[in-house]
Amino acid sequence: MQKLTLLGCVFATAFSVLAQSAPAGFTHNVMTGATSRGPQGAGPVQILFRIDRDDYRSYGNASAGSNQVLGAQVILQDQYALNGGQEQYDIRLYGEDLATPRPSFPNFAPDQPVGTNELVHMGPFTTPVGGTIADPRGAWVIAVAFATPIALPNNQDIFIGVQFRAAGAANASATPTTWPNDGLSLHTSLGAGGLAAIFDDKGQGAISGGVTANSYMLVHDVANSIYSYAGGAHQGQADLLVSSTVGRGVITVVTNQVSYSLSNTLPGTASFFSALHPDARAVPLHPGRADTVGYTYLGAPAGNLIFYLLNFGFGASPIELGTLVPGSSGMACLDLASAITLGFQIAGGSNVDTMQFPLSPAARGLIGGTNLAFQGITFDAANNILRAAACGAVKF
Repeated sequence: MQKLTLLGCVFATAFSVLAQSAPAGFTHNVMTGATSRGPQGAGPVQILFRIDRDDYRSYGNASAGSNQVLGAQVILQDQYALNGGQEQYDIRLYGEDLATPRPSFPNFAPDQPVGTNELVHMGPFTTPVGGTIADPRGAWVIAVAFATPIALPNNQDIFIGVQFRAAGAANASATPTTWPNDGLSLHTSLGAGGLAAIFDDKGQGAISGGVTANSYMLVHDVANSIYSYAGGAHQGQADLLVSSTVGRGVITVVTNQVSYSLSNTLPGTASFFSALHPDARAVPLHPGRADTVGYTYLGAPAGNLIFYLLNFGFGASPIELGTLVPGSSGMACLDLASAITLGFQIAGGSNVDTMQFPLSPAARGLIGGTNLAFQGITFDAANNILRAAACGAVKF
């Protein structure tokens, strides 16, 4: 699979931005189980993937009220990518509808034009030539640099939207010539089995209280002016790009699922399904499961001291670390007065450091219904600064 860099500004600036950026980590060790353009098939569609404010806070270069991001990254697939089969797409970011309010839905109505109330728009872009005569499909990791850093609002859901036109019909050797034999789609991780071989079954905790059909994928059917969390449980292979010089971290989980092999060994997977909703109770939802969650700090320089913190939810009054230690970055988004230090490590230089939260059999009997929030903060003794990574919440 190729990595394709798309530029939202002058070339020199964009390459500089991408060279200094890295994924926030929401798709770390997340496995593709499907490629989707929603249940409506070949029609024009906007697929939106939600980053829930109740799952993550203070990612990117976080400050009071906002999270600064540099770009976005997605994995797209064209079912017919041979020369002459190229298609167009756009990438947009939206905030949450807080005025109506419609929690867990974006800040536009489904009958409004695509792009209404968008926070940023990139495109249109055209897919490159790919595939072979034997297999005409092409897939690409698409990295997009914004013209300038974007300050996304904290404490509300953020949606990464990918807009597809009506699927092409260039595959003359297939019936039908259009979707699913031609057309653009976006790689997703599946949260339930069905007919797929790769999927990640979550535990008992509900996603957004169950109002999103336990999915992170919202399908906006542009032609019929409707949107819904239909089409099964999906998490998109969609991530935000943030500065590589600030703290980055995600919740990860180790499971024994044969259907999700990247979760079987450390550091586990950051899948929004089992990482944020583990099957960890004494009586598991899926027999034989005994998931172990942890926090994975990404990109810590070798020798940095990493502190792993734990609390019962996010803090009400996050603190900018720069106000405590000049030159530091990020927010202490747990209540420091009541936070528990889970442990600490010396960063090994691998850019991936994990601290697990093991549960005894007795604890597994009591953990049901509990929400716990984790955060990683590094101390760089050479520069005398702190770097806070994101806070993530686990629903047991």
